[in-house]
Amino acid sequence: MWIGDFGADHPLDNGYPGSGTYFGVRVNYDWIVSPILLNHFGFGWSGTRGHGRGLDPRHGNEYLQVPGIPLDAPAIPAMTIAGYVEFGNADQSGDARWDQTRTFLDTVSWTKGRHQMKFGGEVWFQSKRAVSTLNNGGVAGTANFGRLETDNPASPTYGSAGDAFASFFLGQVDQSHRYICGPSAEPCTRTKRFPYAAFHFNDTIQLTPKLTLSAGLRYDLPFPQRDEDSNRMSAISLTAPNPAAGGRPGAYLFGNSAVVPGPDKKEFGPRVSLAYQLNPRTVVRAGYGIIYSQTNANADGGTQFGNGIEAGFSFAQNIVNTTSGVQPVWWLDNGYPAFTGKLPDQNPGLQVGSTADYYALSGAKQSYVESWQLSIQRELPLQNFIDVAYVASAGKRLPSALENGLNQVPFQYLSLGGLLNAPFDSPEAVAAGIVAPYPGFSGSVAQALRPYPQYTGIDDPFQPIGFSTYHSLQTKLQKRFSQGLSYIVSYTLQKTITDTSNEAYSAFNSGARDTARRGLEKSIAGLDRSHLLVASFVYELPGRKLTGPAGKIVGGWEVAGVAKYYSGTPVSIGGGGPIPLFAGGNRPNRIPGVDQRTGASRGDFKPGGSDAGGTPYLNINAWSQPAPFTLGNGSRTEPGLRGFPLFNEDLSFIKRTYVNESVNVEFRAEFFNLFNRVIFFDPSTDTTDPINFGRSFGQANVPRHIQFGLKINF
Repeated sequence: MWIGDFGADHPLDNGYPGSGTYFGVRVNYDWIVSPILLNHFGFGWSGTRGHGRGLDPRHGNEYLQVPGIPLDAPAIPAMTIAGYVEFGNADQSGDARWDQTRTFLDTVSWTKGRHQMKFGGEVWFQSKRAVSTLNNGGVAGTANFGRLETDNPASPTYGSAGDAFASFFLGQVDQSHRYICGPSAEPCTRTKRFPYAAFHFNDTIQLTPKLTLSAGLRYDLPFPQRDEDSNRMSAISLTAPNPAAGGRPGAYLFGNSAVVPGPDKKEFGPRVSLAYQLNPRTVVRAGYGIIYSQTNANADGGTQFGNGIEAGFSFAQNIVNTTSGVQPVWWLDNGYPAFTGKLPDQNPGLQVGSTADYYALSGAKQSYVESWQLSIQRELPLQNFIDVAYVASAGKRLPSALENGLNQVPFQYLSLGGLLNAPFDSPEAVAAGIVAPYPGFSGSVAQALRPYPQYTGIDDPFQPIGFSTYHSLQTKLQKRFSQGLSYIVSYTLQKTITDTSNEAYSAFNSGARDTARRGLEKSIAGLDRSHLLVASFVYELPGRKLTGPAGKIVGGWEVAGVAKYYSGTPVSIGGGGPIPLFAGGNRPNRIPGVDQRTGASRGDFKPGGSDAGGTPYLNINAWSQPAPFTLGNGSRTEPGLRGFPLFNEDLSFIKRTYVNESVNVEFRAEFFNLFNRVIFFDPSTDTTDPINFGRSFGQANVPRHIQFGLKINF
């Protein structure tokens, strides 16, 4: 079966510039071996083609003839002229991605006596091919022109005259950027692979007429991402000696075999559930299971920062002006300065003085959720049913940024205070016993005290060390459709605690203030809502069975509605002085006994600043700035402080007029946010901005919206 293929200009287009297409093919074959034995085989092939901005088919430098830029570069060299419109597109075009997944699966279903067994497996061949010629100014290069080159440096008003367009006419480049792709058959192309295999077994046993047991086991074997070119990947080892840093630990390794960890072979996921019928109207259910998910190094997306785990195989040639514009960095007539390095560069001392990549061995571990529940379901009169359940889960090995302090200065050195920002060889630093960590080092005291002082940063894209816990009481009252009415009313009381932001990739999660004390980040989850009440109904008004003109007018009316009432999400208070340890920032102190809310009720509250008559929602006097070079005691989120709750009601009126049994005309009147409720944006929470702190600026929800529709169903 062909699932679909759609892309740019299609109604389902995702709107991304130059979007490509989606495609999918699925083939299934069921073999009935016997009345009690069935084999199901499936094959699927799906993916995307050419997503991104797309490659420019033009070779712009064939026309511009800028020396030093390849004539066949797939873009036009970009000329950025300060104060004018940029022309050229080297930094805006040339990004395209192709990904595909081929899946093979086979499942055997066998019924024998009281047993209903299923077992089988699946194998995924996943790959992502990406080509980018726009990184760091693009392969066709970006030249920036400023006014300083055509100003007079001897003038006392230097910096206020000159013109960037004049600098462009003279060909005086102020600074420039260019991306040098590594040598290969397709130098700007990179393909990653993510093999995956899984096997499963489950047996559902009818132990007694009232008791059913289901037990199973799934085994997942994910292979962490690797490069199709087995020599292309690069990342540091935390223990290998670095020849460019006096033999200190922390040096580059190259190739899949040296960088990529082996698969995690311990990912067993048991599942078990029980269902017991207490009486004809009451059933008790219980269950427990562990479910793994492709995350961390077994998924794509986390390596878009740092050097993309390919340092030494590409190069960003950034030419900056060190003369404050007195002299250009190069002249257009003379051409782009030649790249004098070599690629690939497999020097273990790579990136000294810059950012390094680290591929953690633990990155091969997938996240998993351990969940359990106990529920009671009871049938009530008039086709009503009630369900009360305790549902809980624990997320383990979640993507996080808690190791953002991998190259953090130990907190014990905060006692040095302002000396941390001084040069390591200043008289004060020397008197304090600070020495160069390796020959040729240059930097601050704080940089010298880092575990890996040869690097200004370590990008660690795979940090499976986050956790979350979720506990809830879930109730649901449901009426099956009868007498023209059906409804569902559900209420959930819940609480989620976590130490991460629950984003898909480590880089998008909040970091730890001190990686050695990650427990400081444990708090209520940012998306937690304690109370959730949702009610929906459909009511078919009497009169459908009427015939003749009266039936056409009175019959066929239906009213439906949905109401949602959620409590607000926790508020996170920001502030606190800088902590020069290259860690995760700071927070203010919470003052005990002071109300964190102002006296403004929700009815009296007004959004906006003081000049617009707005009222603050939060009390800034409930927090204070910690002493210099100390951590505040504020939590990642405040457990007792919530933003604005959500209240919303939608209502629909539907009239169906039947022409005959198979044709009807449907009229709809729909009211979204029926009562035109206003939900404000959560207030500003930066204590270092006292003017705006605690104030909300604007409406977060959409005002009442009414729409009418008319359609013919046949």
